[in-house]
Amino acid sequence: FNEKLNTIFVNSGLVLNEFRDYEFTPKVPVKSGVISLFTGLPPGVRMEISKIFISGDNSIYTLPSNEIKLVSKSSYINENNSDNIELITIGKDDRVDIFLPSYVPKIQKIIFRIKFSKLMLASNSICNSDK
Repeated sequence: FNEKLNTIFVNSGLVLNEFRDYEFTPKVPVKSGVISLFTGLPPGVRMEISKIFISGDNSIYTLPSNEIKLVSKSSYINENNSDNIELITIGKDDRVDIFLPSYVPKIQKIIFRIKFSKLMLASNSICNSDK
């Protein structure tokens, strides 16, 4: 959440092929302009972010995908999906920095609505062909 705190919050276990909420709660509310997601995913994983929910100051702020600004250390970003932000992994540990709007207060909890899915190694036409 905050480089001065140098704290990592772990969320283990992914569910494939459906949107799920991945929740992180700091021990004390923190003010930060950037949140970093650290991932260790195999190559060919699609990570679709649809929304980010931030709890703070007794309110919930929602960032839809079209308002999410991010950069990745090694994953590729696909902006052709109009509903979600997609990242495609290359099999290296990654750091995704998400820039928060200035109006976001101290963060009490943050929830990422994400769908993880494994990309195919062969086209559907090969997988469905009769031999």
